[in-house]
Formats: sequence, structure tokens, C-alpha cells
Amino acid sequence: MILVLAGSSEGKEVLKVLYEAGYDVIATVTSTYGAQLLNETVRGSHCRIGKLDLEVLIRLIKEKQVDIIVDATHPFALEISQLAMQAAACTGISYIRLERPGLSLPRHPLLHTIQELSEIKTYIAPEQTLFSTIGSRHLAELRSITAKQGIHLIARVLPVSGWLHKCEEIGLCPEQIIAMKGPFSREMNREQFLHYRADAVLSKESGSIGGLDTKIEAAVDLGIPILIWLRPMISYPLCVESAHEVLKVIQTRQMNKGGYR
Repeated sequence: MILVLAGSSEGKEVLKVLYEAGYDVIATVTSTYGAQLLNETVRGSHCRIGKLDLEVLIRLIKEKQVDIIVDATHPFALEISQLAMQAAACTGISYIRLERPGLSLPRHPLLHTIQELSEIKTYIAPEQTLFSTIGSRHLAELRSITAKQGIHLIARVLPVSGWLHKCEEIGLCPEQIIAMKGPFSREMNREQFLHYRADAVLSKESGSIGGLDTKIEAAVDLGIPILIWLRPMISYPLCVESAHEVLKVIQTRQMNKGGYR
């Protein structure tokens, strides 16, 4: 059995590739919305919904007789990746990290990279407007930083009830929330940045799959800074960049050791 830790577009892709290759796969996601997306990709796919801790993950590995973990979570989902590597080491199974390729960032005076969210204070002044495209996971931290600095925050998030509720919980009013699902074109980004009078844009280093290229282009078009939050640096035992590379690794190990189906 192969366990796919989904949570990104790569998760859907690798699940489809492994199913089509005839492997027994179980996937995990944190929300019902994530499960719906997976089921749209692979009808009848077996999916576990809910957050994982080390104990739960190890129990799942043992109960389902998992031989290999494919970690296809979001590049910023640091905690679950670390848990997966630890669980694989504890149970003696293999771990493969599937991570989307990064985008080669252009050199431009309006483009700035940050390692921590707190660094936004260097690039935006009080009473200015920050347009956030980092989603909801780190929104509470960002809200705290912007509130203390007197920065007006606009947050673009997925139109999912749980995440909208989270926006309300941290004190965002409807005028500060854009509930839309991407991908967003250069033109769409430009119109939104202009409409909300953004003085700066914040994005994760999500690669072209996450629409980083069109955000950069739109910000540059309008002459406003774009702050790019760089991915956390993690040392993976094995990291590949595509679902087909995952399949090749598994097929090679199957030939050498047998099993996994």
C-alpha cells in the first residue's frame, strides 16, 4: 500500500498516476474540500480526512500496511512533512517527497524576498494596504503583524466555509476578504490589485503552478512591490519534482524488492 499525503495539485496528479499504474493507494487530506478534489480526479479513491499527528500517522501506516509514503503536501506545510519523515523512520518504510519546481525569480527593483512574515514591515508603511495571496494557513500570524503596524490587510482565500470562518475569527471584515479560487491570470490579478488599491502584494514562493508568475507580472505592471515569502529549507531523504518521477522510483524499488502493489 502507498500512502499519499495530499494537499496540493501535485497530490491529485500523483494519486491519478499511481492509480492508473495499478497501485493500491490511500490518500490523506485535512478537509472535505480536499477530499472532493481528489475524488474528482480519481473516482472512488480512498481518502482519510483530518489532521495527523505522529501517533495517528504511525497507526495508519501499520493498519493499512503502508510500504511507502509519498509526501505531496504544500511546500509550506512544514509540520506534516517533518511528521511524515519521522513516521517513515520509526516504521522503517520509504519516504518520497514530491515538490513542485520553484520559479526562477527575475531581478527587479519591485521584487523582494523574505524568509519570515515579520519582514514585511521593511517594505510597507503604516496605513498602506497589503494584498495577501498566501491563503489562510498563516493568516492569523499575518493579521497580527499588520494590525500592530497599522497596515490595512486584504486577504484572498479559497471560497470554503471553514476558511472564511477563520478570516472572521481573526477580525477581518467582509471588505477585507476576497473569496475566489484560482488560477488567476495576469489581467485578473492586475484588476484586483488596482481595485483594492494595493500598496504591496504578498505571495508565497509557490512556483508557476501556484500562479506566482502572473502575480509578479501584475504587480510590476502597476509599479507596486511584491514580497515573496521563500519556502522553508528542509533536508529530504529523497525529493522529486513530478508524479512520473515518483512512479519511476516506486517501480525501481518494486523490481529490486517486490511489493508495493
